[in-house]
Amino acid sequence: MDTGCPLSQTDAATLRYCCLTKDCRAFRVPMWAELERHSIVVATASQARKLRVPASFFSHILIDEATQMLESQVTAPGNHRCTEAIVSFVSRHFYVAGGSPIHASGKILHHPQH
Repeated sequence: MDTGCPLSQTDAATLRYCCLTKDCRAFRVPMWAELERHSIVVATASQARKLRVPASFFSHILIDEATQMLESQVTAPGNHRCTEAIVSFVSRHFYVAGGSPIHASGKILHHPQH
């Protein structure tokens, strides 16, 4: 959850799975040890950036309600799993004002048939 979001806007069932400050009055970003202990981490695409994990940390990234995001926002959490061609396309067509601001961080091979 966004650290600026009031707890009152989140239902009790969801709060059980959220990282809270020691006084339980606000959301907080999970610590590294907490992320390592869990096999599933749920975050919005924008909040996932605050996790500061290495590119290979997650094996899969699922984006809920991706239709509500801009195409350029969808690629932000998935750049480390995309081929250079896909990231370059998005960079050229959605970030035209800034040249080529995003780059693939991994060396992902192209699919052998597609």
